[in-house]
Amino acid sequence: MIELCTLKRMTLAIGFLIILSVIILIIEGSYSSGYHPVTQVPSQYFPHDNQKNITKILKACGDGKTFNKKEKCKPCTDYDWKMNAKYCQATGYREKFTCKNSNTIFRSCAKVKKHEGNKFWIFEGANLILGLAVYSIVFVRQRRLDRLLMEKVHKQIAAGV
Repeated sequence: MIELCTLKRMTLAIGFLIILSVIILIIEGSYSSGYHPVTQVPSQYFPHDNQKNITKILKACGDGKTFNKKEKCKPCTDYDWKMNAKYCQATGYREKFTCKNSNTIFRSCAKVKKHEGNKFWIFEGANLILGLAVYSIVFVRQRRLDRLLMEKVHKQIAAGV
């Protein structure tokens, strides 16, 4: 069936599918922006910045009355996973706080959409590069086979004359 399609038709079909995929991605992104799976984690695993959680951080700081947020929400490191840290088990992301008395405290936080978006586009880019590489290999092979076929035809014509 695919042999019946001309190069122009296949190129148009592939272009149409690419444009359709991009439109679907845009539509899904606009409709799904309100839902994020991390928000479904129970509140005991996902502390929000309410007074109760700030009090917990202050208690962990000991006699220090203030704390500073040293790192924004980011993925847990390999070391955190090896240490089986409780703050990484719920969401896989953590925030770092430093107390006035130099204690360091970590807590779980929501996934950052920027990280998830970056992972998606890296995946899409890798697929694009892989697709272009495979296409170029197929294109070169097809040219080689066409050339061999033409040589064979020329030999047959030369032998027949």
